[in-house]
Amino acid sequence: TPEQWFSEYRDLETIHDYLEELSRVRPDLVQLQTLGTSLEGRPLRALRIHGGGDPPRRRMLIDGGLHAREWISMMVTTCVADRLVRGYDDDARLRRFLDEVELVVLPVSNPDGYVHSWRRDRYWRKNRRDEHGVDLNRNFGLAWGGDGSSDKPASQVYRGSAPFSEPESQAVRSLMESERFDAHVDFHSYGQLLLHPWSYTKKRAADHSYLGALAKDMVDAIRAQHGERYRLI
Repeated sequence: TPEQWFSEYRDLETIHDYLEELSRVRPDLVQLQTLGTSLEGRPLRALRIHGGGDPPRRRMLIDGGLHAREWISMMVTTCVADRLVRGYDDDARLRRFLDEVELVVLPVSNPDGYVHSWRRDRYWRKNRRDEHGVDLNRNFGLAWGGDGSSDKPASQVYRGSAPFSEPESQAVRSLMESERFDAHVDFHSYGQLLLHPWSYTKKRAADHSYLGALAKDMVDAIRAQHGERYRLI
């Protein structure tokens, strides 16, 4: 059952099998696709979920597992997909959301690192570039090479040789460039924090007030549902 499946962590193959299962359970809602491949040739598998017959008004991406050792982020994103798909018929709020929004769910965006964290090193963080790895979270183009990253391959925050030097970050970029997304939530597993743009500079984003209000709503909703306190940054 879903409850049993989510009672413990799952490896890459098992997560990918579960995505296939969800696409078989509700082919009318779910499309399984491969966004790209990793350095070692593993697929970046994602679910595209949308209800109703009309084109979506909004499009959203959620992803997990950029940092391989943060196993809960893979499970949370898979759980989001599971709850939306299985609850579509019985929960009016979920149905309304999926009828208006197309959600792309990428549970494991660093499959090579994730496999390595299962087989060899539980605390492995980066991808598997030349054995030292690249921190994919610091390989994107915006403000690449700034504070909080390193040009030293052995560093845990090594940014890579250039922006988008890694096939995993390239796959996310290609998805974003191919169609318009209205929202993106990247799941990690440290500190009960909710971050919104910008983090690389103290200068506020142009729509800071909107983003701040949206983030506060998210924090309030988490606390109301689970009693957990998240801090805005």
